[in-house]
Amino acid sequence: MEYKDLIEGFAEKNGINLQGLENNGVTFVIDYTAVTIREAVNVTAIIVSSVIGGPVPDAKGRLASFMLQANYLFSGTSPMTICQNPETDEYLLVRAIPRGLADVESLSKTVEELVDMEEKLRDSLAAFLDVDREAEQKDEAEMELNPLFGGFFIRV
Repeated sequence: MEYKDLIEGFAEKNGINLQGLENNGVTFVIDYTAVTIREAVNVTAIIVSSVIGGPVPDAKGRLASFMLQANYLFSGTSPMTICQNPETDEYLLVRAIPRGLADVESLSKTVEELVDMEEKLRDSLAAFLDVDREAEQKDEAEMELNPLFGGFFIRV
Protein backbone atom coordinates (compact mmCIF):
# COMPACT_ATOMS: atom_id res chain seq x y z
CA MET A 1 0.00 0.00 0.00
CA GLU A 2 1.38 3.42 -0.93
CA TYR A 3 2.02 5.93 1.86
CA LYS A 4 -0.61 8.36 0.58
CA ASP A 5 -3.23 5.58 0.35
CA LEU A 6 -2.31 4.39 3.85
CA ILE A 7 -2.76 7.85 5.36
CA GLU A 8 -5.99 8.52 3.49
CA GLY A 9 -7.36 5.11 4.55
CA PHE A 10 -6.35 5.78 8.15
CA ALA A 11 -7.99 9.23 8.09
CA GLU A 12 -11.20 7.84 6.61
CA LYS A 13 -11.40 4.95 9.12
CA ASN A 14 -10.83 7.29 12.07
CA GLY A 15 -12.89 10.28 10.90
CA ILE A 16 -9.90 12.61 10.63
CA ASN A 17 -10.18 15.50 8.21
CA LEU A 18 -6.82 15.93 6.50
CA GLN A 19 -6.03 19.23 4.84
CA GLY A 20 -3.63 17.44 2.52
CA LEU A 21 -0.49 15.41 2.77
CA GLU A 22 2.82 17.17 3.06
CA ASN A 23 6.22 15.74 2.25
CA ASN A 24 7.21 15.79 5.92
CA GLY A 25 4.11 13.93 7.09
CA VAL A 26 0.73 14.72 8.51
CA THR A 27 -0.14 15.97 12.00
CA PHE A 28 -3.55 15.79 13.68
CA VAL A 29 -4.96 15.89 17.20
CA ILE A 30 -6.64 13.00 19.03
CA ASP A 31 -7.70 13.39 22.68
CA TYR A 32 -5.55 16.51 23.15
CA THR A 33 -2.51 14.72 21.73
CA ALA A 34 -0.84 15.95 18.55
CA VAL A 35 0.24 12.93 16.52
CA THR A 36 2.54 13.06 13.50
CA ILE A 37 2.79 10.30 10.91
CA ARG A 38 5.54 10.38 8.34
CA GLU A 39 7.28 8.02 6.01
CA ALA A 40 10.94 7.38 6.79
CA VAL A 41 12.45 6.30 3.51
CA ASN A 42 15.92 5.70 4.96
CA VAL A 43 14.64 2.95 7.29
CA THR A 44 11.63 1.93 5.17
CA ALA A 45 9.17 2.50 7.99
CA ILE A 46 6.16 4.55 8.93
CA ILE A 47 7.04 6.72 11.92
CA VAL A 48 4.31 7.69 14.39
CA SER A 49 5.31 10.27 17.00
CA SER A 50 4.07 12.75 19.57
CA VAL A 51 5.82 15.46 21.55
CA ILE A 52 5.57 14.68 25.27
CA GLY A 53 7.51 17.64 26.61
CA GLY A 54 9.64 20.59 25.77
CA PRO A 55 13.01 21.67 27.05
CA VAL A 56 13.20 22.39 30.76
CA PRO A 57 16.58 24.09 31.29
CA ASP A 58 16.51 23.88 35.09
CA ALA A 59 15.85 20.14 35.09
CA LYS A 60 17.47 19.00 31.86
CA GLY A 61 19.73 16.36 33.42
CA ARG A 62 17.06 14.99 35.73
CA LEU A 63 14.52 15.06 32.91
CA ALA A 64 16.84 13.11 30.61
CA SER A 65 17.35 10.58 33.39
CA PHE A 66 13.57 10.29 33.87
CA MET A 67 13.09 9.66 30.14
CA LEU A 68 15.92 7.13 29.90
CA GLN A 69 14.58 5.23 32.91
CA ALA A 70 11.14 5.06 31.30
CA ASN A 71 12.84 3.72 28.17
CA TYR A 72 14.88 1.10 30.06
CA LEU A 73 14.18 -2.26 28.43
CA PHE A 74 11.00 -0.59 27.13
CA SER A 75 9.56 -1.07 30.65
CA GLY A 76 7.67 2.23 30.55
CA THR A 77 7.28 2.70 26.81
CA SER A 78 6.92 -0.70 25.13
CA PRO A 79 6.89 -1.05 22.14
CA MET A 80 7.74 2.63 21.66
CA THR A 81 10.82 4.64 22.46
CA ILE A 82 11.57 8.11 23.75
CA CYS A 83 14.00 10.42 22.02
CA GLN A 84 15.01 14.06 21.97
CA ASN A 85 14.78 16.20 18.85
CA PRO A 86 18.25 17.75 18.50
CA GLU A 87 16.84 20.82 16.74
CA THR A 88 14.09 21.71 19.24
CA ASP A 89 15.17 19.80 22.39
CA GLU A 90 11.60 18.46 22.61
CA TYR A 91 11.09 14.94 23.93
CA LEU A 92 9.10 12.63 21.65
CA LEU A 93 7.40 9.30 22.00
CA VAL A 94 8.07 7.38 18.79
CA ARG A 95 7.01 4.12 17.19
CA ALA A 96 8.26 2.76 13.88
CA ILE A 97 6.13 0.36 11.87
CA PRO A 98 8.13 -1.59 9.27
CA ARG A 99 6.89 -0.50 5.86
CA GLY A 100 5.97 -4.04 4.82
CA LEU A 101 3.75 -4.48 7.88
CA ALA A 102 1.97 -1.12 7.72
CA ASP A 103 -1.72 -1.19 6.89
CA VAL A 104 -4.71 0.86 7.99
CA GLU A 105 -5.49 -1.45 10.92
CA SER A 106 -1.94 -1.60 12.29
CA LEU A 107 -1.54 2.17 11.89
CA SER A 108 -4.84 2.80 13.70
CA LYS A 109 -3.82 0.49 16.55
CA THR A 110 -0.37 2.10 16.79
CA VAL A 111 -1.83 5.62 16.95
CA GLU A 112 -4.29 4.54 19.66
CA GLU A 113 -1.47 2.96 21.72
CA LEU A 114 0.74 6.00 21.23
CA VAL A 115 -1.99 8.39 22.41
CA ASP A 116 -2.59 6.23 25.53
CA MET A 117 1.13 5.98 26.31
CA GLU A 118 1.69 9.70 25.67
CA GLU A 119 -1.03 10.56 28.18
CA LYS A 120 0.56 8.31 30.82
CA LEU A 121 4.01 9.75 30.20
CA ARG A 122 2.68 13.31 30.19
CA ASP A 123 1.04 12.69 33.58
CA SER A 124 4.25 11.12 34.95
CA LEU A 125 6.28 14.00 33.57
CA ALA A 126 3.92 16.55 35.14
CA ALA A 127 4.23 14.79 38.50
CA PHE A 128 8.02 14.72 38.12
CA LEU A 129 8.16 18.43 37.31
CA ASP A 130 5.78 19.25 40.19
CA VAL A 131 8.19 17.51 42.58
CA ASP A 132 11.02 19.59 41.11
CA ARG A 133 8.93 22.78 41.38
CA GLU A 134 8.27 22.03 45.06
CA ALA A 135 12.00 21.68 45.68
CA GLU A 136 12.65 24.86 43.71
CA GLN A 137 9.98 26.75 45.68
CA LYS A 138 11.50 25.52 48.95
CA ASP A 139 14.91 26.81 47.82
CA GLU A 140 13.36 30.16 46.87
CA ALA A 141 11.62 30.38 50.27
CA GLU A 142 14.93 29.68 52.03
CA MET A 143 16.58 32.37 49.95
CA GLU A 144 13.90 34.84 51.03
CA LEU A 145 14.47 33.88 54.67
CA ASN A 146 18.25 33.97 54.35
CA PRO A 147 19.06 36.55 51.67
CA LEU A 148 22.55 37.14 53.03
CA PHE A 149 23.52 33.55 52.46
CA GLY A 150 21.40 32.95 49.37
CA GLY A 151 19.57 30.14 51.12
CA PHE A 152 22.55 27.82 50.76
CA PHE A 153 24.65 27.41 53.88
CA ILE A 154 25.61 24.66 56.28
CA ARG A 155 24.02 24.79 59.70
CA VAL A 156 26.20 23.55 62.57
